[in-house]
Amino acid sequence: MKSSFGDRRRGTVRRKIPLGWLAFYIGALILAAVLFANGTSRAQSATATASATIVAPADVGVERSLSFGLLRGGYKKGAAGVDFYGRRWVSGGAIGLPGAPYPASGSYRVTGEPGAAYTVLAPSSVSVASESGAPPLTASNFAVYSVNLRRSGAGGRFDSSGRDRLLLAARIGVPAGTPAGAYRAEIPLVISYQ
Repeated sequence: MKSSFGDRRRGTVRRKIPLGWLAFYIGALILAAVLFANGTSRAQSATATASATIVAPADVGVERSLSFGLLRGGYKKGAAGVDFYGRRWVSGGAIGLPGAPYPASGSYRVTGEPGAAYTVLAPSSVSVASESGAPPLTASNFAVYSVNLRRSGAGGRFDSSGRDRLLLAARIGVPAGTPAGAYRAEIPLVISYQ
């Protein structure tokens, strides 16, 4: 005769253990083994040391705006530019007019950690509005000159007082027939340590 508890004719009795209880018993055995293993191991400790160097934040401020002076477009498109010394050049149909505001390179004061090297990031192009209402023109090809390093490039080095001065040169496109206008702008520069 068969029953849910096994075969009584053979003398064996099997009991069905619910799955939840079986999982409980196995979990208890594993927990006991883990606790026993942790109780017999030695305590461990670790020591760590960290250090940090605080540097002065790099800062940049405009001393003088980049100015292309008075410009107008001729019979064909052209370009104008200002070098590090504030000298203006024109090409194609661009015409440089006399009078104020006069052409000038941009001048920036930068401060930071004394003796540290830094990089300068200038935008690839900037729309420059006319002060006299003429349509805006696009300035590009920005070049930076570090006074401390006495050279142009993408960076500079702070002196022993944590200072440097940057000069900014650029070009501006002048479409044919552009009415006379004064073009000057503060170009945003980003300074970061190398």
